[in-house]
Amino acid sequence: MRFDRFTVGKYIKNGELTVSKKEILGNSSLHWHEFYEIEYLLDGDGDYIIDGKHYPMCRGMFFLMTPANFHEVKTDHSRAFNVMFSDRACSEELLARCISSNGGLAFSVDEGDRAFFEALLDELCLNQSNPTYSACLLNALLCKSIDYVRRDPKQPSYVGQAVLYLLSNFRRSPSLSEVAAHVGYTPNYFCAIFKRDVGESFKEFLDRLRFDYAKKLVLSSTLSAAQICKESGFSDYPNFIRRFILRFGISPMQMRKEGIS
Repeated sequence: MRFDRFTVGKYIKNGELTVSKKEILGNSSLHWHEFYEIEYLLDGDGDYIIDGKHYPMCRGMFFLMTPANFHEVKTDHSRAFNVMFSDRACSEELLARCISSNGGLAFSVDEGDRAFFEALLDELCLNQSNPTYSACLLNALLCKSIDYVRRDPKQPSYVGQAVLYLLSNFRRSPSLSEVAAHVGYTPNYFCAIFKRDVGESFKEFLDRLRFDYAKKLVLSSTLSAAQICKESGFSDYPNFIRRFILRFGISPMQMRKEGIS
């Protein structure tokens, strides 16, 4: 099975936003992005698979993928709006409220809201070269999506900012000091309030994010354990195997063989 990496430079021409209305013909390979991606289905049939979970492809399905999600598409023919963007193209706070600590989301837009979503995406497609206006349109799309995911608006803003940064960078194991600087705190203070508000330490959170991603790859792909180690952000293969067994009580390939979820 191929496992492709979609890079910013190749797929987002200005480094921030690319929008299109496209035909989806045939199956895609399993892949992940360095950026965020929205797909809104206009019609079609088949399976949209995110982290091994299957969703129907039909009008009104809305998908938001982060760099921590991998996905593939199985369809004969579908049409969709596609939005590829960096976190610089929109409000970081709104984007953070849309996602969970494991990444993206999927939902079916109510029939009464579909005309609004489609008009907004049409306008975004036509005006993507205007960064100020396109940011307003993308923010409106994210704001409307929050109605469907109902994230807690009381979550401290720095938590969402830190999670977004980790989702975008977990494969290279960012340091606590780096993430603290990103959200504007000193490392010691950030370490203390992160543990207080998230319920686990920064290291525990980052480890969980990477190992959960590795587990999803074990169960949803045919990648080797060495490939999974690399794709999940680990550089030391023997240490990865040792820690995987400590965490899950079983080796990656044995987990795949037994189908343990």
